Amino acid sequence: MPGQLQRLARRVDIGLRRTGSVGNDRSGEISIAFSTANRIPRSTPRAAHPINVLVEGPFWTEGSPFGLIFDAVVEATEEAAFNAMVAADTVEGRDGNMLYAFPLDRGLAHLTKG
Repeated sequence: MPGQLQRLARRVDIGLRRTGSVGNDRSGEISIAFSTANRIPRSTPRAAHPINVLVEGPFWTEGSPFGLIFDAVVEATEEAAFNAMVAADTVEGRDGNMLYAFPLDRGLAHLTKG
């Protein structure tokens, strides 16, 4: 449902924050969410078309299924940001401006330092 997708898209910011992003003005983060769960035909002989919806709300005994999906969105966003960071190459832009690649060897040494 559109409201559920909107709530999922808002969780992308949490994953970006985990990577150190602060989301400043002009930072350019735009998040969208879409679903392929329901195929809705352009035309149908019926006045209504049935769709499947994940029920949400206060599930006090077993928890809401959306909690797991929210966690997955955050973790996937964090992983995508790190993957993009380590895969980037150094590039030279206009007027000699340089954007340097992440120094993977130094980063790994920092992470494995005990």
